[in-house]
Amino acid sequence: MKSAEFPRSFLFPVKATQDSSCTRTRAILSTATENDRGILPSGRIFGYVYRILAHRRLSAYDQTAAEYEGTAVPPQSLKTAAARQTPALPKVDDGKIDFDTIEALFFAYRDFVSDPDVILSKLEYGRAHHRVVYFVSRQPGMTVADLLDTLQITKQSLARVLKQLIDDGYIRQMAGPEDRRQRRLYPTLTGRELALALSEPQSRRIDRALEGLGPDARACVRKFLAQMRSPTTTTVEDE
Repeated sequence: MKSAEFPRSFLFPVKATQDSSCTRTRAILSTATENDRGILPSGRIFGYVYRILAHRRLSAYDQTAAEYEGTAVPPQSLKTAAARQTPALPKVDDGKIDFDTIEALFFAYRDFVSDPDVILSKLEYGRAHHRVVYFVSRQPGMTVADLLDTLQITKQSLARVLKQLIDDGYIRQMAGPEDRRQRRLYPTLTGRELALALSEPQSRRIDRALEGLGPDARACVRKFLAQMRSPTTTTVEDE
């Protein structure tokens, strides 16, 4: 029978001495208990040694686990952990929630962004690249600070995306004419073409959705979306 192979992490460290390997092997075998001998297969002498050491180490793990089994966690510890992980939530009457409109907005946004996603995936870009290209094309010469305020993202998040768009030739960064410390952003011709290509299928989707809704439908939708941007409800932090 072939002796089993065990990883080195299962073995107890053997202190290096001037004894030969055979001497150390005999010393280990001389300490083998009846339990150790019960798990020894027929095989080479070194297979015996590995099996003894591995068996003893696993037995030590079992003994440690048994000592902790059934140990109750103090209630105070559980209460503290729950208080630390769960924020205070307000009591909400689900009968007052407009689930239908929430779901309609979710599915509309999902499909609205799926059109440009197809183009972005071919460039190995994401939606963050789309937002940067779009707003820089809409407001050529905007500063990095203006873009951060518009997107409401961190400098670190913008820096990575902006650097990639500049390196790929979609955006050009220039110092401000009055304040040289300002960094103003301009779309290149390629960047402008990319922004238009990403916006065109979204514009077609909007036109298709507004068909048959009357002449004031577009203005009503814009008013609705503008009011959605303004925080009119009380958040948990405000309380």
